Amino acid sequence: MLTNALVSLCLAALSATGASAAVAYCPRESTELNCYGGPLARSGPIDPKDLASIADYLRDYSKQVKGGRLYSMTSRDAPCGAEWTVYSQGTASLLARHVDPTKNSIYAYEDIADTVDGGLAATGMHSDTLMYCMHGGGSVGIHVNQKNPIYWSDEYRATGGTPEGILLKVIPNV
Repeated sequence: MLTNALVSLCLAALSATGASAAVAYCPRESTELNCYGGPLARSGPIDPKDLASIADYLRDYSKQVKGGRLYSMTSRDAPCGAEWTVYSQGTASLLARHVDPTKNSIYAYEDIADTVDGGLAATGMHSDTLMYCMHGGGSVGIHVNQKNPIYWSDEYRATGGTPEGILLKVIPNV
C-alpha cells in the first residue's frame, strides 16, 4: 500500500511539474541489507528452501543464452520507485524496486541470484545476502561482480545502462 501511495505521489508530481521535478519526490532507500524482523528472524512465513530455489532458477535462466541474460529497469519503463516481481517460488517472492529513476539500471541475472544466496561457491551464511534474512524477508542492493565479462561486452555498453539503482526485496508470497 505504501508503494502505491509513493508511486501515486510521484505520478502526480510528474504530471504537475514535469519529469525533472518528479525525481525530487522519489524517496531514496538504502541499499544496505535490511532484514524485516531482524537478521535470522524465525517468525516469518518464508521458507529458506524457496529462496534457494529462486536463486537457482535465476542462475539457470541466465545461462540459457551465451554470455548471460540482463535484467533491466529503465528510467522510461520503471519510473519513481516502480516495483516488479522478478520471480516467485512457494512462500517467497523476489521483487526489484527501481530506487534511482535517473538511471537505466541493468544487471546480470547471475548477480541477482548471488545477492539472494551468496553465489555457487558460498559456504555458510553470508551476512550481506537476502538468505541471511531467512524467514522474515528483507531488502538489499544488488551485489555487482565487476569482473563479470557481461558488463564489459559490446552488448552491455550499447545499452547505455549501469549496474546501479535497483533494490531487491524478498517478501512472503501470499
